[in-house]
Amino acid sequence: MKTRALFVALSSVIAACAASDGVTAGPPSSVTDGGPVDGGEHDMTSDASRVGPPSFGDSGVDSSLDSSLDSSLDARIHAGEAGAVSTPTPVTIAGKPVVGPITATAGQTISNVHVTTSSGPCITVNVANVTITDSEIGPCGAPGDGNSLGIVTIGASNLTISRNVIHDVSTGAYITNSFHPIVFDRNYVYNIRGPFPRGQMIQTNGLKGGSGASKITCNTSDAQPGIRYGVDHGAYHNVEDHINLYETLGGGASTRIEIAYNRIRGGHPTSTSGSGIMTGDGQVSSGYVWAHDNIITNVRNVGMAIAGGSNITLEANQIYQNAAVISINVGMYAYNYSAVACTSSLFLNNRIWTSNNNPLWDSGTCGLTLTGNNLNDTTLTAEIFDVQPTACN
Repeated sequence: MKTRALFVALSSVIAACAASDGVTAGPPSSVTDGGPVDGGEHDMTSDASRVGPPSFGDSGVDSSLDSSLDSSLDARIHAGEAGAVSTPTPVTIAGKPVVGPITATAGQTISNVHVTTSSGPCITVNVANVTITDSEIGPCGAPGDGNSLGIVTIGASNLTISRNVIHDVSTGAYITNSFHPIVFDRNYVYNIRGPFPRGQMIQTNGLKGGSGASKITCNTSDAQPGIRYGVDHGAYHNVEDHINLYETLGGGASTRIEIAYNRIRGGHPTSTSGSGIMTGDGQVSSGYVWAHDNIITNVRNVGMAIAGGSNITLEANQIYQNAAVISINVGMYAYNYSAVACTSSLFLNNRIWTSNNNPLWDSGTCGLTLTGNNLNDTTLTAEIFDVQPTACN
C-alpha cells in the first residue's frame, strides 16, 4: 500500500476571493511554501509520516450547534426524502433477518438481510457479477479494528451495491484491485469508525480495467453528530474522506467514473487531512473522473479536491463550509501529489461558500481550467444537505 504522504501547510488563510474565477488562478502571496491545503485519505499502512495542515477554526467551533440543529434538520431530511422510496433509511431498513459474515459467490444476489459480525468484514467479494441490495450492513467487527469493513473486495468486477444502510464499520465499502464497473448507488451510511487509514463511506484502491463505467451516485454519508431516524449518528464519526479514489483509473472519456448526486455532511473530530470527495489520490496514473452535482456541507478540512491524475472534472457541486460547526480549510483545490503528470483538470460551474473566505486554491500543478464557478455563493446554507436531488427520486 502506498500513500500521498506529502502535506504542506498553508501559512495563512487565503485572502477573500471575488466571485469570478480570474482572481483564483494561483495561490495568493500569503502562501509562502507553495503547499496544498489537505492530505486526504491515502490507504496508508502507517500515518507516521503525515504532516497535516494547521487546524483552522478549532477554537471557534460551537458544539452546542449540533444538538440545537438536530431536531429541525431531522424534520427537513424526512420531508426531503418523502418521495425517494428507493433510498433506504435506518427506519425503513430495520427488521431484516440477521446473517453474517458472507463471502459472496459468483453471480450471487445478497438482499433483504441484516449482515453483522463480531470480528472482521461483514461481506467479502472476490468474484464477478455480485449484487448487494436492500440490506442493513453493520455493526461489523469491533471499534478500533480497521478490518471491520462493511464490504471489502479483492479482484471483484461487475459489482452493484445499492439501497443499503451501512453503519458502525471502519469503512463502508473498500474496493481493492478490482475492475469496472463497480456501482455504489443509493446507500445510506453513518457511524464510520475508522481508524485511519480507514474511515470512508467508500474508497477505491486500484480500481481499473474491465469494461463499462463505475458510478458512486445518490448516496448519503452523514457524519454530523445527533439523533436522526431514531439512531445516534455521533457514536462514531471518524470519517477521513467520505469518498476517496486512490490509484483509480476510469476507462476513458466515454467511460469516466461518475460521482454524482451524493449528499455528504460532517467529518472527523480531530483529523487535519479529511475531505468530502478526494480524487486522483496516490502515486500512479489515475483519472477519467466526473464528479458533479454533489452536495457537501460542513466536512472536516476540505470540500473536494484533485490530488493528481488527468482528465478529472468537478462540476456543478455545492459546497458549504462553516467554521462555527467544524474545523475547515478550503472549499476546493487542485494540487499534484503524485509521481506522474497531473493534467486536463476542470472546475466548472461549482458553487462554494466558506466562512473563512478560502473557497478555492489552484496550485498550478494540475493544468486546471476554471470556468463559471461562484466562489462566494451567499445563497448556500447548511440546509442544502436536507433535500435529496430529484435525480435520485
